[in-house]
Amino acid sequence: MFIILQMNDPTINIQSLLKNLYHENAGEVKHALEEIGRVGKGNRGAMKALQEFLGKEQRMPLRILAAQTISRVKEISQPSPKEFKKPGIFQCPGAEKIKRIEIIDVTCPHCHEKGTASVAGFENKGTFEIPGHTSGKPT
Repeated sequence: MFIILQMNDPTINIQSLLKNLYHENAGEVKHALEEIGRVGKGNRGAMKALQEFLGKEQRMPLRILAAQTISRVKEISQPSPKEFKKPGIFQCPGAEKIKRIEIIDVTCPHCHEKGTASVAGFENKGTFEIPGHTSGKPT
């Protein structure tokens, strides 16, 4: 027996579907997982409930379906324009510009100013001290 839900309020749908996850009938659980995958995109509560279900469930086919559902529900959020920052430029006389792409700690060998930068972000030839070793741009 499958439950037909109205699509008007996704919160009610998700809550009733999450309750069906612990049903004894594997068909009911499978149906609930499929519906959660369809309507639960980006819902943190659904994600948490699915992870909890995955930890408790013993039936392997349902565990596999739950893992697939988690990947469908999980939403990779893009940073908002307010959160996104342009790469910083670290500059001093005698040193090169470094654009911060991957963050590492660097010390300028000329002025000994500390900053963060990316080895991949070097624009010119040069060498910077990185804790434990010296790194430079390959030529």
